[in-house]
Amino acid sequence: MRFPEPPQSDALERAVDAFRAAWELAHHHLPRSAAIATASGPPPEFIPWFCGHIFLGYLSPARARLLAAHLAPTRMQAHRLDWDAGPWSAPARSAALQETLLRLRALGHLPGWRNEAFAFCTEGCETPLLQAERAGFYFLGMRSDAVHVNGFRADARMWVARRSAAKQVDPGLLDNLCAGGVAAGETLQTCLQRELYVKPGFALQPYTGCAFAAPPKWAGFAMVAGMWSACMSTTCCCKRTSSPATAMARCRSFCCWVPQN
Repeated sequence: MRFPEPPQSDALERAVDAFRAAWELAHHHLPRSAAIATASGPPPEFIPWFCGHIFLGYLSPARARLLAAHLAPTRMQAHRLDWDAGPWSAPARSAALQETLLRLRALGHLPGWRNEAFAFCTEGCETPLLQAERAGFYFLGMRSDAVHVNGFRADARMWVARRSAAKQVDPGLLDNLCAGGVAAGETLQTCLQRELYVKPGFALQPYTGCAFAAPPKWAGFAMVAGMWSACMSTTCCCKRTSSPATAMARCRSFCCWVPQN
């Protein structure tokens, strides 16, 4: 996909820098408990689990025991869980994990079923190791791909979303313009377009809503609700006359902020 060229704006650059500095200052003054909660590391008691030599994610001890009891062939060791499916094909791994997730759902262990598949790809590889139900990725602490979009206006303000109170993760809290998981078989660009349209209601076309002020870039890993996300971040420049449409959104509301907010 060819990204449209945004209008050049020194004010926009200064706004991005000002918001970054404001966030770093706010994070510096967080209470220690809140700072720990926003850290990107897993809780110390969590157990890594692997498929062959490939790291899949982190599990609480209780979920590690649950997975070991229902997913074959697995081996619980002192400080890790091994799923011996390395030699299998991707479809075979996917089918085995999906069957296990369906069983856990039937037993009442797995809430929030979405009927949407996520794919697990190792870093630098575009061929999925496996794919399975999205809710299972959260439940099993598996790494997935996600996009996060910051929406700046050319007058140096930034759109901030407040998440719906019905959201399973971080209900009612502030968020960036939009974010979402990359579904199996979906590209990052397609996911960006979908999230911008479905949540804030922007069409990603030159001068008709918003344009990228920077191409998507790798932003590292973040741990959200026990799941590791490989995050791609981007900044878009919204037309001053464009406003997010809450009627089309999965967010409760949007507000337009300056760094002092």
